[in-house]
Amino acid sequence: MKVPEFEKEFYVDGISSMCIRYEKAFKMMGVPWKKFYTAICKSLNEKIFYIWEFLCGLDPVLAECIMIPDKIKMLEKLKISTQMRIYNITKEERDLDFFLKHI
Repeated sequence: MKVPEFEKEFYVDGISSMCIRYEKAFKMMGVPWKKFYTAICKSLNEKIFYIWEFLCGLDPVLAECIMIPDKIKMLEKLKISTQMRIYNITKEERDLDFFLKHI
């Protein structure tokens, strides 16, 4: 299981900085940032470290999405990528929960 290396404030500050930057990128793409951010926070169970980890890897995804001229295809790419990344971030925790429930 992934363990945060730094104090909570480090991750909170990083999230704040990334949110400001990504809000501008999402505005350029015509996608509502607040709705996207709220959904990922909920999917990641509001865990600060998971949110930080998700946002740290968002740059390459956005770079790919911006290159897609069709907005529907761009949104589909963003959705699929987001689901896969959330799954990968939470996989270990879900596996452990499953194991503990079935002992």
